[in-house]
Amino acid sequence: MLGQALSEHVGVFELAAHDPALRWQHIQRAGEHECPFRGCIVHVGEFVALLRHRQCRDVVHIGAHDEYGARCPSPVHGVDDDERVDMQHQFLHEVDAADAGFDHPDGAGNALLDQPLDHRRAEAIVTTQDVSYSCDQHCHIRGGYGSLMDVQNALDEFEQRLARYPADRYPVQHATAQFHLGVLLTDADRLEEAAQALDVATALLPPDGLIAEHAKATNARGVVFRLAGHLDDAASAFERAAAAFATTELGREHGAALFNLGLVQRDRGDAAAAADCFRQAGDRFDADTAPGEAGAAARELGATLLVKGELDAARETLESAVSLADRAADTAGLGASANLLGLVHLGADRPDDAVAAFRDALGAHPRTVRPGEHAMAKANLALAYERTGATDHAYLAAVQALGVPGVAEPVREQAEASLERLGLRYGAVLPVLDQEPQDRWPVLVREELARWSDAEPSQRRAECAGWLDGQLARRAAAADLAEVWLGALLELPPDAMISLIRAMLEAIADRGEEDVERFRSTVSRTVVRFPIPQWMRLADSFNAVATELGQEASWG
Repeated sequence: MLGQALSEHVGVFELAAHDPALRWQHIQRAGEHECPFRGCIVHVGEFVALLRHRQCRDVVHIGAHDEYGARCPSPVHGVDDDERVDMQHQFLHEVDAADAGFDHPDGAGNALLDQPLDHRRAEAIVTTQDVSYSCDQHCHIRGGYGSLMDVQNALDEFEQRLARYPADRYPVQHATAQFHLGVLLTDADRLEEAAQALDVATALLPPDGLIAEHAKATNARGVVFRLAGHLDDAASAFERAAAAFATTELGREHGAALFNLGLVQRDRGDAAAAADCFRQAGDRFDADTAPGEAGAAARELGATLLVKGELDAARETLESAVSLADRAADTAGLGASANLLGLVHLGADRPDDAVAAFRDALGAHPRTVRPGEHAMAKANLALAYERTGATDHAYLAAVQALGVPGVAEPVREQAEASLERLGLRYGAVLPVLDQEPQDRWPVLVREELARWSDAEPSQRRAECAGWLDGQLARRAAAADLAEVWLGALLELPPDAMISLIRAMLEAIADRGEEDVERFRSTVSRTVVRFPIPQWMRLADSFNAVATELGQEASWG
């Protein structure tokens, strides 16, 4: 069993970075899990703790004509340059980073709403358009309207449609509007209203005449049941939806319902039943045409197998999940799968492989885009490095996990435990640079300076003092170290850059004249390696801060 593999817990499974309501729960209290295994500490000796997102989302439905394909249920999916999401996809069971999108709810357009429709024309109304979830503060929709509208405007639009198409005259159009209204209300966490809307939709869509449409509404109703904590009702709804889809040619929708059922089975503590559902869902997702969906099923199956202690099967499944997420260009899914794979390697006492997997997870979870997931992977990487005996790397990874603003409490506890074992130190990046090829220095130093810039002023000064000690002690590499440090400064926002220059000059003020002159001389010689605009910016910034501090302004 996994619990016998190690004597301490292994790491954090997954988390939703932008949700402040993250929780730490024990496997013994499985009945209380709101959405198990999306974020957890893998137990390998004492307990398995679960870090949960309160709003884990399910698959509403998957459209066969979805241009982008359904995406896997990871905490943050696809963020553009300003960290906002332009569209979302249907295959979700928890929130995306910002925006939700769906096509025009009429499918073929408003003209179809001009007259009552019989069941034979229902597919033109309840189409396979995107219906996604988000409960972020910036929920938007992108649809046939040709522009972005906030969710409240969309809710108002559907309320108007309901009034325009009463159920007694336009039952299918009314059901369609109720369906989409229910989904948007679910996004807004207005679950009681969402349940009412979806109940109307399912009642108006006869299961014998509009099989697929009724099943989609039933699936959406199951999501609301699950979010409200009514797991038995949710399971029943997903079972009915899956059975209905099985009679159609909608394999992706069938897979989505099975996937949702797997989530509920896991919520109920039945890992075996959950694994069976995820396997069946994966069988219905074509890895060639829908690698994102197939990768999501593989990842959730791998997570379930990991908690069951079936490490060999979990490794094989998660390796497939990583590959599928990569093919789907789903970086969030890739990061989640790689993180799980790293935990499998740790549980199987393969720490070197775990290091590689967690580094892959970090590559998929940039600090500025998915800070929560980045911190999680860093904390896990610290454990893996510690297991390999690379204590310098372990310390750096742990302290960088703690340095991410707003780090979740379970991640914080894990990283602090690592630091307690490893001992406090400053200038931690320098011993790591000694062991790494020089072409990796810029990446390592950039991330370290980002941590310093987020720290309290006293800690910034202590870190700069540690760097100063290390650079002065490494005479042969002093210029190269100064160059990479200055280069990392230039990549920071202006205020952060100035704050670190100030911290360094304050640290220097406590040194003897010889140390001050050596460091100033090294910096002055090194800035000329940069293009003239950058050289001048550095020199001007150092001199301005030096003047402010009452020091000699002779930098550069």
